[in-house]
Amino acid sequence: MNIQKVAPALFSASGTGSGVAAASAVRLVLPTHIHSPVAVYTCDPSAGCSAVPIDTGVDAPVYLSLYGTGIRGASWIDKVSVTIGGTTMAPDYAGPAAAW
Repeated sequence: MNIQKVAPALFSASGTGSGVAAASAVRLVLPTHIHSPVAVYTCDPSAGCSAVPIDTGVDAPVYLSLYGTGIRGASWIDKVSVTIGGTTMAPDYAGPAAAW
């Protein structure tokens, strides 16, 4: 058995541990700062869950939130990276979700 201090993983939209990531997104319209939800995935009882393409825009950036586990144990934000479609980037935040 290999026990690691941090073993990050993303939650899936279907709850099966595979397929489309459980995520949410919001579009921020500049300069008004009005925000609106953006569809990230859709689920159908017979077909399962599938990704919805996101139009990132130029003057209305989209902020994507991915939900996972094992991330808050990272010692520093600069130790966390995200790779989407072969592009690696640094997240703005990696840690516990706010309690509502």
